[in-house]
Amino acid sequence: VMIKLDKGKDKAKHEIFWVIPVPVTWSPAAQSMLRKACVVAGMITHEFAENIRFVNEAEAATHEMIHDRNFQANKGVKFAVLDCGKDSTDMTFLELVSLSPVRIREIS
Repeated sequence: VMIKLDKGKDKAKHEIFWVIPVPVTWSPAAQSMLRKACVVAGMITHEFAENIRFVNEAEAATHEMIHDRNFQANKGVKFAVLDCGKDSTDMTFLELVSLSPVRIREIS
């Protein structure tokens, strides 16, 4: 997913804001390695590498449900997101903190 920053008509490749979903279990060190790989791959320059944001897959799925599937939920609702992969199933418990903008927090 990428969102162009509103900086006028002439937007350069390095002025793109990237949002990349990563597994819930990824550490900040793993995210840092992926950020460096994005620079090496030419997606973005080192100078603008902070324009890459990582979001865990459970949070990305929640945003997709609310925005793209018109999921009706109220502030304060608590729910679980299940990620059933080939070899594992991850379960994350979340609470909807705000609808506009959408903000969620992980709960135990």
